[in-house]
Amino acid sequence: MSALARLARAEGRQVSGSDRLDSAMLEELRRLGISAFAGHRAENVPADALVVYSDAVRPDNPEYAVALSRKQTLLRRSQYLGELMKGYTGIAIAGTHGKTTTTAMTARIFLHAGLDPCVVVGGEALGPDRNARHGSGRHFIAEACEAYESFMDLHYSVAVVNNIEADHLDHHGTIDHLLGAFERFIDGIEDEGCLVYGADCPLTARIAGRFAGKRKSFGLRDGDYRAGNVTPDGSSTRFTVRLRDQDWGEVVLRAPGLHNVYNALAAIAIAETACIEPADIIAGLALYDGVGRRFERIGERNGVLVYDDYAHHPTEVRAALQGARQAFPNRRIVAQFQPHLYSRTRDFLDEFAASFDEADVVLITDIFGSREDPIPGVHALNLVDTMRKRNPNLNVSYAPREELPCILEETLKPGDLFLTIGAGDGRQFGEGYVKEPQR
Repeated sequence: MSALARLARAEGRQVSGSDRLDSAMLEELRRLGISAFAGHRAENVPADALVVYSDAVRPDNPEYAVALSRKQTLLRRSQYLGELMKGYTGIAIAGTHGKTTTTAMTARIFLHAGLDPCVVVGGEALGPDRNARHGSGRHFIAEACEAYESFMDLHYSVAVVNNIEADHLDHHGTIDHLLGAFERFIDGIEDEGCLVYGADCPLTARIAGRFAGKRKSFGLRDGDYRAGNVTPDGSSTRFTVRLRDQDWGEVVLRAPGLHNVYNALAAIAIAETACIEPADIIAGLALYDGVGRRFERIGERNGVLVYDDYAHHPTEVRAALQGARQAFPNRRIVAQFQPHLYSRTRDFLDEFAASFDEADVVLITDIFGSREDPIPGVHALNLVDTMRKRNPNLNVSYAPREELPCILEETLKPGDLFLTIGAGDGRQFGEGYVKEPQR
């Protein structure tokens, strides 16, 4: 939502809005001239305003309710983003995993090539543009989410599908419904545009095969753009790109893990739809400096390095820990995991239990419910028990959030890597640990 507020303000509009709690993000928005309130109250809503809301907003939200009672125009976040994309060459980047990172990498390439795009990223890029950029070029690069089928509201001539796995089943219900949503997303390509897809994913390849228009594919094993000679180097990765079995170029990426090589291949294929030269693509990727909450360094204390990652699906947790192991092979990895959503914890209990093999110590804290009410019988202890049954030798324990600060003081040792994992507010415990006085 803050990204759309930035873009609307950059277009000269009067913008106001609110979040549940005050934050550094709200303070940044205030410095841009946006009226950003802490707390949701009916009086925050101007009577003549267009009201944009996120899908996480419930019907009893006082701001939503007063706008509805006044018959004000209400738009979902994705609908307003779609309005902003009209008139541009839209690039919509979707997929279960990697869409935020791929969007940020793609933006970096387009910027280096001088194309000055508009950009909306689901997370926060670590550069000066944060999560949005209002450019003067003809391209609009946007992260596109399959939750609630919001990507159908966008306007794009390039559709990107990195991969597809079961997720957001609280909305989609079944994998078949999810696949149908992605098929409709692909069918929404405008202006005889192009589909860019990950060929390593069987589900993605299957639905891409039904698309009759232009296609570009990428992957570590299959696809037009493939990676070879992948060489981990601490927090960086070097690899050679092969385009239809011909050497295309060598990339040095300041990010660990094969999943980031995969994301970079997607960005390369996207950039070539805009006829960007290989040298500019390679140089742009070399400038990529990360995305907030994607293996982001928080700080260090007492010889303990503290990182945070947004991973909230079993595949993402596994990838985050593999990247951490590549970056810090000689450190003990202490992983704090906050499950996100009661339904996701229930639906992927066994898969989550098998995702922590690269961690030396695992602390499971309470589920972050977000938009969901608690589900009877679903608790973080279910995951702890399942992990112990799978591997009795695994050092895993339940860490209630109110006890976490004390548990971290007792657990962490000089030389450790402490990684907070999850899409909720678990990052605050890593930040709190770093801010504690040296001991």
